[in-house]
This record gives sequence, structure tokens and C-alpha cells, in this order.
Amino acid sequence: MTGHSGFPSAAQRVLDDVCVPGALEHFQAPFEALRSHFLDLPYGLNVHLIRNHGNFGDALIRYGTERFLEDIGAKVTKLDTMPFTRPRKYRIILECLRTHIPIGRPHIVYSGSGAWYEAYANAPSRVALCSKFARDVMVLPTTYSGTFDKHQNVTYWARDHFESLQSMPQAKFCHDMAFYLALVEPDRLLPNRTPPDRDLFICFRVDVEKNFSGRVPQSNFDLSNSGKDNDDAQDFLRHIDQYERVITDRLHVAIGAALLGKEVKLVSNSYFKIRAIFDSSIKGIFPKCEMISDEEAAQLLADVD
Repeated sequence: MTGHSGFPSAAQRVLDDVCVPGALEHFQAPFEALRSHFLDLPYGLNVHLIRNHGNFGDALIRYGTERFLEDIGAKVTKLDTMPFTRPRKYRIILECLRTHIPIGRPHIVYSGSGAWYEAYANAPSRVALCSKFARDVMVLPTTYSGTFDKHQNVTYWARDHFESLQSMPQAKFCHDMAFYLALVEPDRLLPNRTPPDRDLFICFRVDVEKNFSGRVPQSNFDLSNSGKDNDDAQDFLRHIDQYERVITDRLHVAIGAALLGKEVKLVSNSYFKIRAIFDSSIKGIFPKCEMISDEEAAQLLADVD
């Protein structure tokens, strides 16, 4: 997308080098639907963005979100919700009202994430608060592991076609915002790339969602756990770009590696998220990225270290 005029020329797209023919429509149509939703907002593209606090992988979501909002010409006011104390809640409300006088109540955009999963579940309460004073709230593409309050002024977007839409059938589908980076010029994804000088990047979770039953080599590095969502996403990508191949159970490590054209072996985590997003956005589109079982991953790692 370039402003309100559409997408950049095909020669500029990252996906030309890493995806199969026909990938453009796969990504373009859902993001065009999301863009149209923004363009239909009353009072123009003046929005308040509340980011979901997360790990380094969430920085890739933020990066794609910011590129998208730049390209549709949105005027963005960023709000912080951490720590989510009563004074912070009032500051959010006052800031929204202050910046919209005399227009009226604000449009709030809540960042896409996995924060609607029961292990975290911090996003629903924040969106519920926002719905009370905002004109409307838009939850960017997210995975939903249950049914949440159907506030009349909240629009939900889901990042998979499967369990999320079963739980929240009122949601609309769009790819995870990190996939918007497939539609930008290569230098807006990662400038000044150099050829990889390492073979295999092993990145398995060490947090609550870890599910891999095999042996994790000592050389494992949980990149997503090493930073925060407001850290530089280009640093996240540049670490991955050192390697020819990646094996991981981290979704956004896999997405970043796929966008960079790496060979990716992706292992499922403790709930449906990875498989559902793989089947919705990656399968058949990134030919060098495949999902493998725990057993296959264990075999690949058997001789490491």
C-alpha cells in the first residue's frame, strides 16, 4: 500500500522473492479489507493505538502495524497501558478526550496479539474499559481461545480461519500484522542485508507456552524471550538473518525467517495458535517453510551439540 492509492509495484515486494506465484492476492485482499475498515471511520484516520505489551516477537507485529498505518495515512496517537493501574486508566481516558476535543469520543485501535489466550488474558479487560468511553474500538488480528464480550462498538479481527473464528464468529479475518511486511519494499523490511554466515538457528521457547517434548540443545536461543515488543524489530530480523536455516516453535521467529527467505521448520506450541496461523497464512505460500512434528524436530536436533 502506498497512501490511499493502493499497493507498491510488484517488483518492490518482499513476497516476490520468497513466496509462490499468486501470493499477492493471498495477502492483499485481507489487508485491503482492513484498510477499507479504517477508511470508513468517521472523522478520518485519526486513531489512538494501544499496543499489547509482549515479547520481542511482538515487536514484529508492532513493526507491521506501524508500516500499515503509515501506508494508509493514519494519524496515530500512541497510548501506554502498563502498568494497568487506576491512574493509568484515567490518564488514557483524559488523553483520548483531550486530543479529540471538539470532535468527540476517540477511535481506539488495540494491537493484535496472543493476549486473549487464557495463560495471559490481559487484553479483554483493557478493551472492555476502552469500549466504555471510545466511539469505537478495533482489535487488530488476534487469536481467540474463547468467547469474549461482544461489545457493540468493538470490531474484532482474527488472524486465523479456524479456532479463533469458531470462538468469535463475529470477527473478521486478516493475517497477523507481521505479514503486512510481505507487502513492503525490501529496504522497509530490513535494509543493508548481508549474506548469512551461520547454518542453523535453534529457537525453542523457555516460557509458559513451551511444549516441545524433545531434547533442546545447549545452543538453543529463545530470541523472542530476549526482548520486548517496543524493542527494535530490525534487530530481531537481523539476528535471524545471520542464518541459512531455522527450527523453532516461536511463531514470529518463523514469520520473520520466512519473510527473509530462510528454510524454516516450525514446531507447534501448547495451543492451536501456530498450526492455525500456519494453515491460514503460511501453508502453500512460503515454499521453504513447513510444519514438522516433535518427533521430526527431535531427529533433526539429535546430533546438535
